[in-house]
Amino acid sequence: MRKIAIINWITFIIILALFYIPLNLKPPQNTRIILEHNYSTYIAPPCFESSNATNYLEETTLSKAIDLGYEAHDSCTEKALESQKNSIISYILKKVGVMDEDWEW
Repeated sequence: MRKIAIINWITFIIILALFYIPLNLKPPQNTRIILEHNYSTYIAPPCFESSNATNYLEETTLSKAIDLGYEAHDSCTEKALESQKNSIISYILKKVGVMDEDWEW
């Protein structure tokens, strides 16, 4: 009987930790990005309308933009790609597909 109580408490503590331990998540390397080749910058899709981009554009991933040495186009893009704090349970739910990812544009 005592072993069951100990196991129950350990399980309770683990489940509680899933809701309160924060993870600092960065955008995945395959996040969709728009390259602005004239300025050698990249633009997050939610910031495209306000970016005053030229016609020399390409859609790619964040990893390619970083490999090319491009910088963020403006503060909107920097803010859109900031790392975010999530609990472990929300991270698991996002990976399973129950919740939407933060950088799923």
